[in-house]
Amino acid sequence: MGFVASTPAARHLGAALALTALLPGLGACTKDSHGSSTPPASSPPSSIPVRAPAPRANGPFPVRLGVGLAVLTAERCDPAEARRVCSVDRSRSWAPLGSPRPVTVTDVRTHLADQHTSWTTAVRFAEADRTALRRAAKQATATGGVVLVLDADRGVLAAIPPSTIEGGAAVLTGLDKPTAWSLVEGFAPD
Repeated sequence: MGFVASTPAARHLGAALALTALLPGLGACTKDSHGSSTPPASSPPSSIPVRAPAPRANGPFPVRLGVGLAVLTAERCDPAEARRVCSVDRSRSWAPLGSPRPVTVTDVRTHLADQHTSWTTAVRFAEADRTALRRAAKQATATGGVVLVLDADRGVLAAIPPSTIEGGAAVLTGLDKPTAWSLVEGFAPD
């Protein structure tokens, strides 16, 4: 006579056999080689989240404000060339239109955008420079150029689309983190 799988005795026997097979494996997780109980070791985290504060540069920063047209070329920009101004890393160049005017940037700040997919950077100018900023934005719009914020060595700290300028600030949206952070750090390098 054999067991019928659906009888209570057969089900109890099957459960007991399964439990007996698992016990040695369970004991290995909770006892060391001397038989004492120890908690199972946890694996170290694969990464540790770090929150760095978003950079900001508090001015005042004396700069020059101009207008320029982007120059598309494969060569690196040469800052010695009189008819060109270069990005700080010399990867981009612009042909300046007219003479730049002295203005003051009061602060530059960046923050993570609402959807956490991009960064927003604001460049704020002194109240007294709003008229110069508005004129530069108007000229850039008329010529298809950008507003250039230049340092003392004619290096371009920011190339600002005129559509981003309102009042005394330029608000640049949709930036990736390296671009946003380097824009701020360009005004106040450590």
